[in-house]
Amino acid sequence: MVIPFTNNANKDISTCSFCDVSENDTTVLIAGAEAAICENCIVNANGTLLNDVGVFDALSSQQFDLQKKINKSFALITILFALAFTIIIATTIFRH
Repeated sequence: MVIPFTNNANKDISTCSFCDVSENDTTVLIAGAEAAICENCIVNANGTLLNDVGVFDALSSQQFDLQKKINKSFALITILFALAFTIIIATTIFRH
């Protein structure tokens, strides 16, 4: 799907200007007046800005903090599940 980014976007652009992936092989292709970019190149460019250049905007910083909290929560849930499973197994073994 080609999504126009500007009023004068060229809707005839059918490939990403960065990686040459075709419109048919990507979910989103954002078109400007003379170029287009696919969602994978957007993710890669964002990663480059965040990691290599050190550009952090408020939203990216909030997303990063949220992802850290999610990762910690997932780790805690995994540990609690393993502990509960161990207790169930130990209880089952000792009852027999």
